Amino acid sequence: MLGNSQAQFEIGGSYLIGEKHYKSLVKRRDYAKAFEWLQKSAEQGNPGGQIMLAAMYSDGNAVPKDERKSFEWELKAAVQGNSVAQENLGYKYANGRGVEKDLVLAYGWYNLAAASKFAEDMKNWAPKVWRDELEKRLTDLQISEGQRLSSAWKNGQILVREARGVGGSAESAISGGALRKKGSGTLFLIN
Repeated sequence: MLGNSQAQFEIGGSYLIGEKHYKSLVKRRDYAKAFEWLQKSAEQGNPGGQIMLAAMYSDGNAVPKDERKSFEWELKAAVQGNSVAQENLGYKYANGRGVEKDLVLAYGWYNLAAASKFAEDMKNWAPKVWRDELEKRLTDLQISEGQRLSSAWKNGQILVREARGVGGSAESAISGGALRKKGSGTLFLIN
């Protein structure tokens, strides 16, 4: 039985955050229980569960710290169009966290996150700020390539840049091979 991925996400998030969150269902943090519930949610494709699981791997909460696994879970949420995950991937590429540092891909992911409806609705200026700061370090050609990558993504096209992930390619980040942008039927490769 799979269960409801959103409910699993809510329960896992409650255990992860504990009483510090107004919606928390529990009084104490329990990283092991958080991991158990978030993993169930994430494996069913819930982007919130995937992002929180990525954070647990990045921080080493209830699991050994593993930046590569954190990157992989973040990527799964990002290809579903989740702007928080897209922003997080920008950070990971900009800083070489779980993947080889690539400022052009960082720029592309920040650009996608900055253009999202969520960022606009929530007045989340962080992706724009990070993108604009990164732009100061890039050449005009690199900026153009980052813009081309994010435009291709928004248009449902294949991203074509070599994946240089730590310990494998972006394809290996998703079990079963290639990534597909949710609802588009379009293959998402960074190759």
